[in-house]
Formats: sequence, structure tokens, C-alpha cells
Amino acid sequence: MDNVTDAFKNVFLAGVGALALGAEKSKELVDDLVAKGQITVEQGKDVTDSLVSRGSEATSRIADELLAARLRAMTKEQRDEYAAKVAEMAVSVTEEEAARKAEVAEVDAIQEQEDEAPAAEAETVEAVIEEPEQPKAE
Repeated sequence: MDNVTDAFKNVFLAGVGALALGAEKSKELVDDLVAKGQITVEQGKDVTDSLVSRGSEATSRIADELLAARLRAMTKEQRDEYAAKVAEMAVSVTEEEAARKAEVAEVDAIQEQEDEAPAAEAETVEAVIEEPEQPKAE
């Protein structure tokens, strides 16, 4: 089973590497065309965006095909264990995201308090400065 998984992983990584290399070479080609004035910068951006989108779609499709192949190589029990493991991972990721969002909210609240504190201190100082001195009772 591990050999099959390693083989799928290697094929996937090779595909991603080929896509990355192809994207890099395509970007160089687009940059050269822009530099030579054969296409506009805007056209170059459009071509690059299109290539990146196609690369992402191809990577996603390859990952799905590899996952399907991996699942076909498993027994029903192995697929059930794998599905349970993925479900646990999904819960863990969801909990991590919630914790991260809570941390961000906490940091934002602290920053907001710190931003408000100097303004409140300035108002207090201004109020003290503006208050006329009261004669002292003797």
C-alpha cells in the first residue's frame, strides 16, 4: 500500500513540477513578447492569468484523479479508515481556523483599545489644561 501511495505521490509531484516549469517558461515568453512590443502589458497579464488558471485547474484535476486511483487501490475497510481520518482532519482544520479567527479578533480588539487610549488620554489632558484653577479654601 505504501509503495502505491509513494508512486501516486511521485506522479503528482512530477506533474506539479512540470506545470510549474511550464508556467515559468510561459511567463518568460510573455515577458519577452511584452518587452519586444509584440503584445501589450495588459494582454500579457491576461495570457499569464489564463495560464495560471489552466495550471490550477490541471493540478486540481490531477490531484482528484490520483486520489480516485488511490481509493480504487484500497479495500473497503481501508477506504472507511481513510474517510474517517480525512473527517478528523477536516474537524481539526476547522478548529484551527476558528482559533486563528479568535486570535485575530483578540489582536484587533487590543489594537483598537491601544488606538483609543492615546485619544482618551489627550482628551483628559486637554480637559485638565482647560479647567480654570479653583481658589483653594483656607
